[in-house]
Amino acid sequence: MIKRFFIKILSGLSANNRKLILLLLDLFLITISNLIVNSLYKGFTFGFFNGLLFNTILLIITLFVYIFTGQYRSLSRYIGSINIYLIASRNILIVIIIYLINYLFINLNIKLDYFFLLWVFASISIGSSKFILRDILIASSITKFEKIENVMIFGAGKLGAQLFSVLKI
Repeated sequence: MIKRFFIKILSGLSANNRKLILLLLDLFLITISNLIVNSLYKGFTFGFFNGLLFNTILLIITLFVYIFTGQYRSLSRYIGSINIYLIASRNILIVIIIYLINYLFINLNIKLDYFFLLWVFASISIGSSKFILRDILIASSITKFEKIENVMIFGAGKLGAQLFSVLKI
């Protein structure tokens, strides 16, 4: 019941609004990943101001990297394993930039393994959220059709491959 309510709301939104929701979800998951790593990591704790500064810089860098590298170019319905690798590589880029900013300007004495844990938690949380959203979208689109027919795809290139990935489920 609640799932159908959310699907109805999301399906009524424009593409730009759905991308904005995905962006806000990713920024939320990056923040949660940072908080989890900070609570698990024994070698370092942020003060309030330093934690706020670090998280703000992390969110700004994440925003720019995700937008400019095309994180929201494809629809969630067509996400596959290659997208998980792309998310992990974008997160590596974010972590490297944050590490360099910290090393050159902030000097919070954060060890390298903190950044590694941040990369792992961010990649897992964002990657799994994409697959969960994909499964919800696919489940909602399958329930719309009562009769399933066979389809043949000719010469559609990448779009045909995306269509095939949706149809095979």
